[in-house]
Amino acid sequence: MTKIIIYDCDGVIVDSRESILSYYNWMLDRCGLPPVDWSEEDMRLKALSMADRDILEVLSGGDKEVYRRMLDIASNDEKGDSFDSMTLETGLPEGLETVRKKGLPMAVLTNRGKSLPRLLEYFKIKDYFDMLVTSRDVSLPKPSPEGLLKICARFGAAPGEALFIGDSPTDYYAAKACGARFAAFKKPLWDAPVIDDHRLVADML
Repeated sequence: MTKIIIYDCDGVIVDSRESILSYYNWMLDRCGLPPVDWSEEDMRLKALSMADRDILEVLSGGDKEVYRRMLDIASNDEKGDSFDSMTLETGLPEGLETVRKKGLPMAVLTNRGKSLPRLLEYFKIKDYFDMLVTSRDVSLPKPSPEGLLKICARFGAAPGEALFIGDSPTDYYAAKACGARFAAFKKPLWDAPVIDDHRLVADML
């Protein structure tokens, strides 16, 4: 029995890939460093799935001074939000409305940082979610299951009673580590069922 639905953000709630990659290259330029060639799949995956502090450490190349500068830029929001270059993923508003009508709580678990509430407000979907957990709210971000366990505890659900919808290996591993049900959004991830439209989530409950 499903008691709670948990969504990843980037790549699940919003298509933000190009916005994220552009942001990191902007930050590198601000630090006097060359841009990343995002055609390298491994770097794209890191940028799109790692916690913000972790990918900044990768991009800084281990230079502590550059890393501190990047953290300062990120914390001061020097570039500002670029939500206008993002789009909601397929069938999201209708899918959220269907789940809400069934009376199930919904939460977001993301390795994105403090911008999550602003993003959800921008797209006018924040009120659908009963709990938001970002990389700043846990000691260990995904692939650690800490965030999933935190959400489950809040709603009195066992991990096996939660359905987590994600799009990356970090999401998959987090679910597997605690026994939560997992559905992959728009891309195959090992043995996970795949959905490509949020209106199909109701069929998995």
